Amino acid sequence: MRSESWDLTMNKRILILILVVGIFIALPIIFLTTRSQPRQQDTLLIIPKASVSIGEPSPVTRPEVNYNSDQSKKLLEIIADRPTLAANDQAARKTIIQSLGNKSGVLVQDPGYQIEYIKAANVFHVEIRTVDFEEAKQSATAWFSKQGLTLDGICKLPVVFYLNAATKDALRGQQIEFDPLPGGCK
Repeated sequence: MRSESWDLTMNKRILILILVVGIFIALPIIFLTTRSQPRQQDTLLIIPKASVSIGEPSPVTRPEVNYNSDQSKKLLEIIADRPTLAANDQAARKTIIQSLGNKSGVLVQDPGYQIEYIKAANVFHVEIRTVDFEEAKQSATAWFSKQGLTLDGICKLPVVFYLNAATKDALRGQQIEFDPLPGGCK
């Protein structure tokens, strides 16, 4: 008799345990499925207004400035192959990098360009900040020459020229093909 009551008590406990676990599983399911879903009329819909503009086309519709693909390939080859610099170019490069404490940093800030050495990539970047990009490239190249580098050395450093966002936007639509290498590089 005692074992029957024990079995009955155990069965009640198991039944209660199953009910409690079932409730804890069912409540989140019920909550998630009955949560109010946004109705179609509750959805915010933004409809752009058509506008007519007389004058300049928007920057989005004007074509981007293109980088010269052949010169870009040459630049990638220079970065990958790292051609050997002449002794005087090696010495000038070393002096330039030592002026930064052998770290990355900005070497020149000019209204038309900025020259920066990137140690991790071992590359000199020249950010063009003006629509007169040819003049800025010549000025930056002249700065490297004043540091004792030959044109061949400047081409092999490597030096990467690029247009900043504001300059690219200002030049958009003018069908410009930008050369990322210094002028005169073979």
